[in-house]
Amino acid sequence: MLKRSAYAGGLLLISLGFGFVYQSGQVPATELASIDFMGNYSITDPAYKTKTTVTLKNGQRVMKTNGLPNHPTGDFPNSGNPNRISVQRLTYSIPVTPQLSGKAVWAREPGVALNGVKFEPGTAERFVCENGENYRIEALQELIDLGLDANHAHVQPT
Repeated sequence: MLKRSAYAGGLLLISLGFGFVYQSGQVPATELASIDFMGNYSITDPAYKTKTTVTLKNGQRVMKTNGLPNHPTGDFPNSGNPNRISVQRLTYSIPVTPQLSGKAVWAREPGVALNGVKFEPGTAERFVCENGENYRIEALQELIDLGLDANHAHVQPT
């Protein structure tokens, strides 16, 4: 369930409304709607080791996160994905008031969830055919097992 979104200077902030979100370890999921994601906030979930803090500073929305989701994930590594979920040290700085540049810009990471998990839609694996041609395999397909979990997510090498 989509809770709230805000276009923010090239990155899209999205809350997926999972039932395991806590603000500062205190707010149960039933009160998720009461969190002001447009201001300063913190999501800390001891069960999933999620640590994300967002502060407004000098016209920027600064997110510092360990990149761990605050909800159940699949088992990684698995038969289709040899990578482990691991703590990251990520910082995103997004303008509070973005300005339209009028230019199209490619973005490898076009967004980050409110819990600090980045979106990388171009993470498809590479497949080399016998004739040497290279193809990108999208994650949601039935040709190759990429080890996706119930969230249609997979872990990349870090």
